[in-house]
Amino acid sequence: MRLGNLMNGIIPKSEIFFMNENIKKIETDSRKCDSESVFFAMKGRNDNGMNYIDDAIERGAKVVVSEETIERKDVKSIVVDDARKAYSIMAANLFECPAKSMKIIAVVGTNGKSTTAHFIYEILKSCGLCAGIIGTHTVKFNGVKLSHGMTTPDPVDLNRYLRSMEESGVEYVVMEVSAHAIYLEKLYGIKFDMAVFTNFSQDHLDYFKDMEEYGRIKAGFFKSSNVRLAIVNTDDVLGRNIAKGADIPVFTYGLDNPSDVFAIDIESGERTKFIVNILDEVATFDTALLGRFNVYNILGASLVARLIGISLEEIQESVKNISPCEGRFNVIIAKGVKFVIDYAHTPDGLENILKELRNMTENKLRVVFGCGGDRDRSKRAVMGKIAGEYADEVVLTSDNPRSEDRLAIIEDIRAGVEDTTVVVLPNREDAIRYAYAMSNSGDVVLIAGKGSEDYIEEKGVKTYFSDKETLLRIREEENGI
Repeated sequence: MRLGNLMNGIIPKSEIFFMNENIKKIETDSRKCDSESVFFAMKGRNDNGMNYIDDAIERGAKVVVSEETIERKDVKSIVVDDARKAYSIMAANLFECPAKSMKIIAVVGTNGKSTTAHFIYEILKSCGLCAGIIGTHTVKFNGVKLSHGMTTPDPVDLNRYLRSMEESGVEYVVMEVSAHAIYLEKLYGIKFDMAVFTNFSQDHLDYFKDMEEYGRIKAGFFKSSNVRLAIVNTDDVLGRNIAKGADIPVFTYGLDNPSDVFAIDIESGERTKFIVNILDEVATFDTALLGRFNVYNILGASLVARLIGISLEEIQESVKNISPCEGRFNVIIAKGVKFVIDYAHTPDGLENILKELRNMTENKLRVVFGCGGDRDRSKRAVMGKIAGEYADEVVLTSDNPRSEDRLAIIEDIRAGVEDTTVVVLPNREDAIRYAYAMSNSGDVVLIAGKGSEDYIEEKGVKTYFSDKETLLRIREEENGI
């Protein structure tokens, strides 16, 4: 594609005289550059792409885009005010702006993004609409399933996925949108038709300096330049602030505060039943999905579907048959014990699920979990305290130690645990085996933190590991299969 076409929507600081250059690739990693590449020299929190311009040029990069003037006279350079925004625009142009031909729905929040996005996707599909989803580690559409490494892909990958969806006839795309993606302008230039806000609680303070900055980033997404219509959980404090301050139409949902969509008379057993009011239409929902938090997720997803034009009766039937999101409250029963695998990796997420499981537990409740290395250390003791408050036994183990020592992470968590039994088993499989062996009929075991994630990252190496596969293998061994 001609550079001039890629530059559509980008205003350089000076006139460009090489717009006819043919470009096929856009790179932010100098090592991937070749003679068909544009290299974006972007500033990060810990590094600066300006340091890699020479390497990119030596590897053949045709053009360099940066926010600073490049001194080398032999370089075809473009200087812009915001390289990240320019990168997102150019990535969209490279794939002929596929987002413009589909309805794009964002899901934003600390917890519940994956499940709410999954519910929206499943409801739309079950009602005959052609839908795709871009979620944590997975992209799905029309029988295609792809893996990727982030909640929200980088702009080039994102637009590549969107282009494939567009070509396959997808009408609606549901996307998880992370705070990192918002902060790094990964979505710049995409106008979302709807955006759902699920909730806000502590996470990612290793990256964002404090909760105020983290909340400001999330709330800042809900403005007319990004979104046409907002759907907001107003039981959440930040959600109420978003609803009050938004310059776009806002619809609300919740359980405790006045809202456009709400539920009453929630009954939980083997299934969950509740009466729902969606924009003054009333129905009884019956679902296999358990937990108060899933009622919130269903309300948000149902409101999206209703605003799209799906009837309440169709939504009701879809919710009745909807399956759990992979790695979110997945229940496996063995020897009369309910083993629950869930991605809960924040204080709020862990507390929400343990509250529900405490009510479901006839005998003992155990929790197996750890915390990731090189991430927010302040949440470790907090999560330890929460685990100790609800569980009869806390089994501490590893969860992506990365560059940190796994035992040091465990000690940080253990410092917060009070008044309950603690078992330390740094090897995650050993921890799951222990919980399996010690549990009896009527017990519940929560295996938290990884969900569907299928690796453990330590010292720069990713080793394959699946909580679900490990648990199923242990069950098969006991049954002699």
